[in-house]
Amino acid sequence: MTELWFQMRQGNWRESNNRSKRQEKRLINNQKFLQVRLDGQNLKDL
Repeated sequence: MTELWFQMRQGNWRESNNRSKRQEKRLINNQKFLQVRLDGQNLKDL
């Protein structure tokens, strides 16, 4: 009983861990994109 519960907990943890990793990657990509946009704006202003 406890073993099964533990495995379920581990599975859930792994799933949520993967999800947060994906969100992290998306955030990093968004930041890169915004940085490029900002650089473009700055060049235009110059």
